[in-house]
Amino acid sequence: MLLQRVRKKIILFPCFAVSLFAALGLSGCQEFNEPSQINTSRIELREENFFKSYPKGDVQESEIKSIASHYYRYGAGDLNLTVTYDPRSKTNTAMVATHEGAKIANALRINGVKTVDVDVLPVKGNAGSDVFVSYPMIIARDPAECGDMPGWENGAMVDHDETSKYKYGCSLEKQIAKQISRPRDLMGRAGYKTDSDGRRLQNVLAKGGYYSGTSSEPLDGESASGTDD
Repeated sequence: MLLQRVRKKIILFPCFAVSLFAALGLSGCQEFNEPSQINTSRIELREENFFKSYPKGDVQESEIKSIASHYYRYGAGDLNLTVTYDPRSKTNTAMVATHEGAKIANALRINGVKTVDVDVLPVKGNAGSDVFVSYPMIIARDPAECGDMPGWENGAMVDHDETSKYKYGCSLEKQIAKQISRPRDLMGRAGYKTDSDGRRLQNVLAKGGYYSGTSSEPLDGESASGTDD
């Protein structure tokens, strides 16, 4: 009799627990549809315009190399070089500006900038010539979906509401993007065929006899089992 009462208690308890969980909406079959906190986006390439001005006297050899180095890494089009002159000046003339532009352009070409477009621009009242350098560039950035990194940014605390999209893995993409030397290389090269290695391998295997069905000639060498005549 005692054993039957114990069995009834054991059977009734799980039934009560199931009913309780069902009433509270805690059923084990309930599905949770929460957005993932793992970043699935990758580095993005963005187009921007580089622009910088220099007084004519500041465009020396070191500055030329700096411009050429930056263009090599990020440049994605023709480099535009503009030199100003004063139409009322007897010294800062259009001819002087044209000569200065040609000299700077030649120095840039020597340092690897192949396409340089030179122009001169009249500016009244300009005591000395100014040099303007501009060109389109491609830069690598972390995914736009990542948003701002939580914490301090530019000396100010970032609002948590604006960092809600920052997911696990965004910091890794940000750091990798900063280390890419030439972002435009990620776009590949036009006209470059990647099947050249496959064709060479096919020629070696097929023409070399591996798939042709012909037997290879035995290799010369010493034998441990043969007898000398």
